[in-house]
Amino acid sequence: MSIYDEAADKAKKQLDEISPTMCYAKWSQVSMHLTNGKTHSCYHPPTHSIDVNELKTNPSALHNTKEKKEQRALMLKGERPEGCSYCWNIEDTGARSDRVYRSGEYWAQNAREEIAEAGADGNINPRYVEVNFNQACNFKCSYCSPHLSTAWQEEIDEHGEYPTVAPHNNVDSLRNKNLMPLKVAQDDNPYVTAFWKWWPDLSKELEEIRVTGGEPLMTPSIYKLFDWFKETDEPNAKNMRLAINSNLMAKEALLNKFIDATQHIDHFHVYTSCEATFEQAEYIRDGLNYGEWHSNLLHMMVDKVPSEIHNMATVNALCLESLPEFLEKIIWFKTAGAVYGPTINFTLNIL
Repeated sequence: MSIYDEAADKAKKQLDEISPTMCYAKWSQVSMHLTNGKTHSCYHPPTHSIDVNELKTNPSALHNTKEKKEQRALMLKGERPEGCSYCWNIEDTGARSDRVYRSGEYWAQNAREEIAEAGADGNINPRYVEVNFNQACNFKCSYCSPHLSTAWQEEIDEHGEYPTVAPHNNVDSLRNKNLMPLKVAQDDNPYVTAFWKWWPDLSKELEEIRVTGGEPLMTPSIYKLFDWFKETDEPNAKNMRLAINSNLMAKEALLNKFIDATQHIDHFHVYTSCEATFEQAEYIRDGLNYGEWHSNLLHMMVDKVPSEIHNMATVNALCLESLPEFLEKIIWFKTAGAVYGPTINFTLNIL
């Protein structure tokens, strides 16, 4: 049995003692989309809107929303929040869902006392945070969307959206769902303002913060975060893990700035994405130069910038021809990482 399954077995017993639908992630995990004021706990439930007025007196409402507290109350009573149907559907087949696996994560286990104290209505600081500060991105990945990439939005503004059956990349459809970013400068975004107001308290027991995008290297907030790690006297900064999702295709000056700014961070992880080689990779991820991406990845390994590098492969019909060749490259990276560091991991995610 894997360590992951052992942790899930332990978590299952704990959850069942509370209720048959309990999930620690609803308290201890959050994904915050500060571009449009949306939030959810874990990546399975749909996002919902954050009450911007509540943030004026309670910045933790980026996570502790009224809707989420209602969902917590249902879980404590053994009822199933509708938004968590992904896990319920899996469990109805007799299989184990992410509700249990996520509750077995170290950051969830470390928050058990705070979860019990908070109950349904309390404001709790999550231990695992994902945040995107803006949509700025230099890529137009084939499965992405204009609300997550300025390059995508610029192309659609000029040429129009794809004429697909489902309204993929249709700005009007995204706008009707309140997914498009606010038309304000980052300094005027009330959700970003609330984040930094909350940060001194949030950072005290935070286990991991993962910055997504867009492309994080194109947002000023990531450098503000780098500076915080360098200048802070918060004791937990030495224990906290900082992770960023990056396409590693920033301009050389920006990439060097990024490398220099992260030298002092003890637990720093980089997540990047590729699943094919050369022309296929560059077609799937418009903006990618495969040779440069490969060189930048090697550069970070040699300089031991992060403690771990994770490649997230998005397996799709367009990558299958060169996926075996790409995986051979990853195996080479893993072998080199085992000798020189940092640790190299990869995941295969089905699109």
